[in-house]
Amino acid sequence: MLTPLEGAVATIVEIFHKYSCNEPHHDKLSKGELKCLIQKELGNILQSEISVTSFSTRNEMLSPKTGTATKTNRSAPSTQQTIKGDLSQLENAIETIINIFHQYSVRVGHFDTLTKGELKQLIDKHLVNFLKKQKDHASIDSLFKELDKNRDQQLSFGEFMVLISRVTIATHEHIHQGEGGQQHQH
Repeated sequence: MLTPLEGAVATIVEIFHKYSCNEPHHDKLSKGELKCLIQKELGNILQSEISVTSFSTRNEMLSPKTGTATKTNRSAPSTQQTIKGDLSQLENAIETIINIFHQYSVRVGHFDTLTKGELKQLIDKHLVNFLKKQKDHASIDSLFKELDKNRDQQLSFGEFMVLISRVTIATHEHIHQGEGGQQHQH
């Protein structure tokens, strides 16, 4: 059984396939297919008032003594609170990824980044089926070092999304191998 994060990744692949099967190149999106996917699957997000800063500052509180940002014990509000209407499957998948990241990022250090320990906990609980071989300490160290592009010993959401993108691409490749197709690259 897939975890919610793994389900979100599978949904992204499923939505891609839903729109990429209409043209002669069944594994690529044409401009028209991409436009249709964006309009139908991301319409709520695009029509909402979500800004880039709404996700990066929503748990931040200024300490009255120091004036610096500190983590809060509050849970992060979901995107559902800022979007009107029902979320599409793709929007739900995006929300799941964001919410799971924030479940771990608020635990230690900066409120909107993952430490190596937080990443390990997230992988152990939420990517158990997809990253079975990434559980030992050396693998986590190597993965963290590779993802931490700015070498600040923490992963921003963008750096974390590199991992999610890789997992999504690997899932896509695995689906095609299971269909008897040859492994392919995009």
